[in-house]
Amino acid sequence: MARSFITKDLKEYLHMPLPTFSANSIKGRVAETIIQELFLAHDFNVFHYGMERSLPGIAQLTRKTNGPVNQQIRSMPDFVVQDPRNNKLHFVEVKYRASGAFGIQDIKGTYPWPHAFFIIVSPDHIKCLTYKQLSLGKVITPTCNNLLIKRVDLGLDRMLIVQFGQLAKKFFTGCEPSLHLERRSPRPHRSTSTQIAAWSLAAVAGDFTSGKGAVPMVLSTPWIPRRSTPAATNASFNGLLMSR
Repeated sequence: MARSFITKDLKEYLHMPLPTFSANSIKGRVAETIIQELFLAHDFNVFHYGMERSLPGIAQLTRKTNGPVNQQIRSMPDFVVQDPRNNKLHFVEVKYRASGAFGIQDIKGTYPWPHAFFIIVSPDHIKCLTYKQLSLGKVITPTCNNLLIKRVDLGLDRMLIVQFGQLAKKFFTGCEPSLHLERRSPRPHRSTSTQIAAWSLAAVAGDFTSGKGAVPMVLSTPWIPRRSTPAATNASFNGLLMSR
């Protein structure tokens, strides 16, 4: 029977001071998970496409070399999503910014994915611009009106975006709710940042998963999301591309 629990190791993790890089990495992973679940809530197919998930272990190699191939690998978008209503595919890059600001200057080097959507998650808003818009000088600021809720080309439900925005705010503003985790069989080894990101998101989503909210999330096992394709089984994605 599933039950809520907090292990001694988990308590130590949650109270352990983290280096700035690790903390930012965890927040970035949480932002990715929130956006991934937003698309899944719309019945999109979600394929992991980022460097570390599509090519496990290659991050160590790309740190030791430079060049156009290196840059293209390192800039791979986080996800490819498929709209079930028209089968269109979209590249999606997710960034967390505490300041709520993002512009073309934040993209390093040449970016070879001109059709990608950049979704910027902050404690206050979820905003979005395409790479083409960014390259033409548009920027995301705390006061701009480039809200994800206003993008008609993705066709996402306004109320769901608002609910997931509330979840993001709940996490990133530093609340300390009760932790609700489901005890399951052991999982394959994951990096510490991924593990903590999953635990943290499960913690702040307590109100939503306990029936007080309407967000249909699967946070007891956030590393195996519904209809999401892990890198190890992306053969179906490759077949989908070849069929188009």
